Amino acid sequence: MKIDVSDKEDVLYICSVSHMHKTISEAIKDAVKKKIQVMYMSFTRPAGIILSNLAKENLPKDDIVIVDCSGNKEARKHDNVIVIEEEENLTKMSITAFRFIHQPKEKLLIIDSLNVLIQYNRVEDVSKMIRNIIHKDDEKLTKMLVFYTDVSNKKAISHIEPFFDNVIEEKL
Repeated sequence: MKIDVSDKEDVLYICSVSHMHKTISEAIKDAVKKKIQVMYMSFTRPAGIILSNLAKENLPKDDIVIVDCSGNKEARKHDNVIVIEEEENLTKMSITAFRFIHQPKEKLLIIDSLNVLIQYNRVEDVSKMIRNIIHKDDEKLTKMLVFYTDVSNKKAISHIEPFFDNVIEEKL
């Protein structure tokens, strides 16, 4: 399913890992085409791989803010990369997202994959972080596209999905 980055619906996308990466790539392409600023907070890929993939697709990698939550210190050499070394540091992740959200222009915030984050934090804490990020977007200038790739964890999904405008579940 194609995601429209122009609408301001916050979407929880429950899908396979391969489908997640394909959907993220399509969303970034669409956002760049529409001149929508992008922040990509990744728990599944280091910034170097993301930057390499953006270059392969001829996307302006310097215009996309990447938040590398894999603990890859090497990524700090790039001006558009923010490194968060601990997956348990929900406060730093939230502050990083809040700063991005408060910029006065259209934005797309992509978060992959919440199930990785839940491995390091309590579901209730991750749910609270997501709720707070969504509620901080007072002017609705930011579309959130959040991925969850463990369809078997219905309890975690049930804690998170009420905060989203739309929940899309890929049939596996």
